[in-house]
Amino acid sequence: MSDMQPWNDPERLEALKRAGAERDAKRAAEEAQRSAQMPLFEAVFYDVQPKDDQHTMEHPFFATAKRADKKVREFTDSRGRKTTITPSHYGLATMYDKDILHFVVSQLMHAKNKGDTIAPRVRIVSNDLLEFAKRGDGMAQYKRLIPALDRLAGTRIKTEIETDGKVITKAFGWIDGYEVISGRDGKLYEFSVTLPPWVYNAILGDEVLSIGRDYFDLPPFERRLYELARKHLGKQAEWKIKLGNLKAKTVGDTGELREFRRNLKRTIKQGGLPGYAASIAGRGETEIVTFTRKGEGSERGRSTVDEPLQ
Repeated sequence: MSDMQPWNDPERLEALKRAGAERDAKRAAEEAQRSAQMPLFEAVFYDVQPKDDQHTMEHPFFATAKRADKKVREFTDSRGRKTTITPSHYGLATMYDKDILHFVVSQLMHAKNKGDTIAPRVRIVSNDLLEFAKRGDGMAQYKRLIPALDRLAGTRIKTEIETDGKVITKAFGWIDGYEVISGRDGKLYEFSVTLPPWVYNAILGDEVLSIGRDYFDLPPFERRLYELARKHLGKQAEWKIKLGNLKAKTVGDTGELREFRRNLKRTIKQGGLPGYAASIAGRGETEIVTFTRKGEGSERGRSTVDEPLQ
């Protein structure tokens, strides 16, 4: 009797490989066909107001570090929804990668406000994006776009919310897919991205906020602080938050609190953020960070203290 078993039969293994390759090719063809049939929005508007999606402004979905961040992040929001952000082998999508989403959201909101038809699949001319994000037009800037797309597509966001005794789980990437047109030298001329429903629905529901153009002059850490100040101040005179909670919202559980405090104090010493000022008061567990608008008195509106993350 032969000692050959099903799991080490060469012919069977080869047949499984062929079947798997055929199945993958079929899925890829079906996905390409779906993408081709999806309406394509042309991002051709100039001088649009930059916008940011309110959901991504609330928690540290994007990495602020320059090196590849491969740490899994978890948090639970005020509604009890647990969110897990899992990087791909390329690393977590970064605050600079998010500029692609800023551009797409800004273009779609501009068109929507004009009454034009929009779609989740968006065609982008690379030079328009680089100009919008104040990147310059050097070859290195064009070549960085594909790694950024890989990180956006590869980062997985999973949300879980319990309702009626059941847990509903959804998972997606920041983009559902992309297609690029580039030269032999690696220069990316144009590309298209497809937004997942979570991001696209925020646009349909007007769940976005305008941000200043100076945002794109900021390093990643300051960009993240700006987002939080922009979202939480609203029409209030000031926004107060415990230092530890601010760290959780800014960088999650990466790094130490003293390092975060040092970076925050450096930002304050250098003049704060465009349009916003910040200050730190207290010691240890009682340290409170206060954000205000530059040039405005504290008598306007009311102040709020942020609730700690669950």
